[in-house]
Amino acid sequence: DDGVDAEGDDSREAVAERLGGRGSFGSFVDRIEISTDRRAKPPGPSIVWTPPAQGPCDGLIVRRPVKAGKPSHVRLSIFRKSSPRRYKMSAALQKVVKGYRDDMTRDAVLTALSLYADRRGLRFADAREIRCDDDLRA
Repeated sequence: DDGVDAEGDDSREAVAERLGGRGSFGSFVDRIEISTDRRAKPPGPSIVWTPPAQGPCDGLIVRRPVKAGKPSHVRLSIFRKSSPRRYKMSAALQKVVKGYRDDMTRDAVLTALSLYADRRGLRFADAREIRCDDDLRA
């Protein structure tokens, strides 16, 4: 099944399945910030769009009047909804990264380990690898 119905249009269910069951555009976008040319005098306005609380939202349309022959610059920042996976740390790892929560995201664990290595001078010259001390070996 290619997710396209007999008329050739994507069905809502097929789109939701391709998006991992999340559904519509608004279900995985937290907010969109639109800012116009900051170099203009006066600077253009900024717009913050959030998906409606009720009902699906399959996208948005932004219209902006521009003068013919004059370039128009617009910055569109899309912030997606995310809830990164959290990991429960072992007691030995909690001892190494003390002061942090017992469940952290992968990035937070790597940052904590990096700070630990920096404080203890455990980095090799290329800065991508660290030497293990006794606490890290445990």
